[in-house]
Amino acid sequence: PTQADLNGDGEGDACDADDDGDGVPDEDDNCPRVPNPGQEDTDGNGVGDACDGDDDGDGVPDEDDNCPGVANPDQLDTDGDGEGDACDGDDDGDSVPDSEDNCPLVGNPEQTDVDENGIGDACEGDDDGDGVPNPLDNCEQVSNPDQLDTDGDGEGDACDDDDDNDGVPDQEDNCPIAYNPDQADMDEDGIGDVCDPLPGVGAVRRGCHCSLGASGGSGEDEGLDPTGLLIFALLGLAWARRRRPLR
Repeated sequence: PTQADLNGDGEGDACDADDDGDGVPDEDDNCPRVPNPGQEDTDGNGVGDACDGDDDGDGVPDEDDNCPGVANPDQLDTDGDGEGDACDGDDDGDSVPDSEDNCPLVGNPEQTDVDENGIGDACEGDDDGDGVPNPLDNCEQVSNPDQLDTDGDGEGDACDDDDDNDGVPDQEDNCPIAYNPDQADMDEDGIGDVCDPLPGVGAVRRGCHCSLGASGGSGEDEGLDPTGLLIFALLGLAWARRRRPLR
């Protein structure tokens, strides 16, 4: 006989009620030959983790399992850090815990969320929440459901600094949605000639010597002087010729 004595207590296994000496009688021990006083059995299969080759029972041996204590037969590991998503507190490896991450499976340490809907831009199909998917949106970061693009440059007016593409920034352009690189403004009223419904009227008014009294009635020198009338007529003629269609 071999006189086997697993725990070396001087009492042979054949007559020792606790072969592994873990304090749990062999008849109750889920690992009678491996000490495991806690009797942990992750997958509840009756075989203690200490002697179970697949603690979580997911079909992947513990030695190959990227989450040996959590069942994950697919072994998904988004950030490739060797720790499966099922047991990784930061699946995408962006240093933002999954519980706080607005894109837990897409790395986005800055957590940008333009439309503030709780879904990060990095994993959302419509960043600005205007109903237009990002691949089709001409202003991905600015809401513009109408997708207006005056100059047809592929950049929507809502996020384009030069809507008419005339080389003059919108904030300085006297006709922001009408092409006029020369910024001509004949009557100097701040509205460019190409988008002014009455170009030249301001100039005529400067030739007027009329003034209104406090009561709202006409004051001294009411009406246009002859020079103003002449200017008005010439401007009207010039405007009509400019608008006449070519034959």
